[in-house]
Amino acid sequence: MIFESPTPSLAACPRCGTGLAVDGNQISCTGCGSDWKIRNGIPRFFDPVYYWGEVPLGEAQSLQSDAQKHGWRQAVEKHFENDRVMAYSILQWQSRASWLPLLGLSEDATALDIGSGYGAITHALARAAKEVYSVEAIPERVEFTSIRLQQEGLTNVRLIQGSATELPLRENVFDLIVVNGVLEWVGEWDLGAPPQDVQLRFLRKVHRMLKPGGVCLLGIENRIGYGNFRGALDHSGLPYTSLMPRWLSSLVLRYSQRAHHRTRLNAKREYRTYTYSELGYRRILGKSGFGAVSFYLADPGYNRPLSLVPLQRNALAAHTLRVASEPILGSRPRWPRLVKLYLSRLGLLRPFVPEFVIIASKDVPDATRKTAGWRRAGAVPPGGMHLDEPSQYLSIGPAGTKAVIRIFGSGDSAPSVIAKASPSNAKADESLISAFRVLSSLQPRLSEERELPFSTPTPVESFSQAGWHFTVETAVPGRPLSELIFLRSHRGRLAFLRNELAQCVEIAAKLPHILKGTVAAHKIDPEWYEIPKGMDLGPGVERTLAAESAKWAKEELCAHGDFTIENVFWDKDAEKASVIDWELPIQGVPPLYDAFTLLFSSLPALDLEHRIISSTDERLTQQFQAAFFSTGPWATTNREILQRISTTPSGADSDIWQELVLSLVIRTRYFLWRQPSLGRQYSRLLEYAVQHEPLFVCGAHRSRRSTPSSRS
Repeated sequence: MIFESPTPSLAACPRCGTGLAVDGNQISCTGCGSDWKIRNGIPRFFDPVYYWGEVPLGEAQSLQSDAQKHGWRQAVEKHFENDRVMAYSILQWQSRASWLPLLGLSEDATALDIGSGYGAITHALARAAKEVYSVEAIPERVEFTSIRLQQEGLTNVRLIQGSATELPLRENVFDLIVVNGVLEWVGEWDLGAPPQDVQLRFLRKVHRMLKPGGVCLLGIENRIGYGNFRGALDHSGLPYTSLMPRWLSSLVLRYSQRAHHRTRLNAKREYRTYTYSELGYRRILGKSGFGAVSFYLADPGYNRPLSLVPLQRNALAAHTLRVASEPILGSRPRWPRLVKLYLSRLGLLRPFVPEFVIIASKDVPDATRKTAGWRRAGAVPPGGMHLDEPSQYLSIGPAGTKAVIRIFGSGDSAPSVIAKASPSNAKADESLISAFRVLSSLQPRLSEERELPFSTPTPVESFSQAGWHFTVETAVPGRPLSELIFLRSHRGRLAFLRNELAQCVEIAAKLPHILKGTVAAHKIDPEWYEIPKGMDLGPGVERTLAAESAKWAKEELCAHGDFTIENVFWDKDAEKASVIDWELPIQGVPPLYDAFTLLFSSLPALDLEHRIISSTDERLTQQFQAAFFSTGPWATTNREILQRISTTPSGADSDIWQELVLSLVIRTRYFLWRQPSLGRQYSRLLEYAVQHEPLFVCGAHRSRRSTPSSRS
């Protein structure tokens, strides 16, 4: 623990700043004589007079007990089975700290997490820094975090039970201080001064604790975020109070009967949970002594920062377009997405983004200092291009194992360089390295055969730094098919399917022979040929799958593996496709696997006209039916495309129906591995396909081989 010799202690008296001495289970100040208890090896500088938290006290105590008995993960999954937000905030430690690749921490860094809660960010910091200090006021959270760290085998964390307003730590000792969801509350925790004065005092203390060149990372709401205008609850537990003058907010609180949010309202019933706009945060951080300050939109929020978007117009517009074209939104009305997109392009969205992640440097950083991986990538871009004042737009998956950093030059509407990062010694690390090798092996083929129908990113560099592995590649021209299709009208989407998407499907059909012998692909797991457990599709289907899988396993054809509308770009000027994300090339799939993958991924774009849909699962099934088992325009177009590619060399000996079924089985297995909810949806598509084989659009277009009925 923190105070056991010979571990060096960065602690200091929270009252006078003097050094501390330990005597058994007590710690005392050598200056003013103040003393505190040590329980379970953790110094207790602060004992709250009341409980404060997201869950009731009894639930917090039960969670702690179950974590000790059954494991911290199992306890969280049990207690928050019906509260996905809370479960995520505790379990997903990697994505909670998605900002780590932007910071460029050195391997010997010392970090501090203030208001560490149930330890998710502390957990992430422990993997990235040499030493971590974690300060939390509520004992139930401290005990849970202690159990969590012990079970994870993390021994470089020093837990302290202490108050954010009386931090028991020395000055000039930390490389990074994280203040996530804390600044807005300190005015409620210290009633001796106006809230802004308390916040200033707190930030000045944080500034003094940082080493020269250190950074403070803050996660906090925007006072004038657009959600607040739509009635989102403020920290007061009431809507609109952040938008009001502070005196009016206090007046509303005095006459409100609603319970205060997470904690007891102060005796004077004052509004003290101050948040600010971007300009307001710049002012208070400047007054606190901070030098350079960078703001990011945290989407969907600073407690779930899956995207970190700099507030420059180009990056905000790129992010808004990316979110607006997500397949899950494909069937929803276009106009709200278009309004937000146009506002971002005009620069009008910036003042109203809902939540921030703010990176504040103790002093103005040296412009030549290349610490983080993204700086390294931006400083030496490929092809001799120069990036003027680059900005970095980061996105990460919910599991937090891979971050993609899009690097824009000043004023550029599209990124020039893509950096990818994953924690070293993780599976995602292996995937990044594998993808870099695949891209490197493809370059000679692409250079020799200029007529190849697609291009790829150019690999630039692969390196490790401070617990992270980075790869750097050029950005490809054009825009992803998802962006090009989902913002069109439904009639325009069908036209896109008939033209640009059809050309990309033809490329997908040619890929297996282009890739064979060129890239080192993963051999498909034999289980992925099998019908998922719990499904009964009949012995005929099982026999067909066994025959088809044996055939294509011998052929050793290669596929991209995830040839979706998000991973295929189309350059309208050159009328050429580019393919990204080469992390999962696989061997042993049918020739049309990538083609079907692309068509499956476009299903959410299909218009169901005026049908009443009760669920997302039902919508996808009906879109699948309309695309492959009907006589409508979308199905007719798919039939024409599939018949055309089945006459190419890659499909001459195949049966389109059998390839569809095998591709669905493999795709279902893939999603059950990577994204179980989508895997269950694909299971239903597989069942529907087998049950409605006679209606398949290419039912009359069979190979010359005779095949038994799939249900026999």
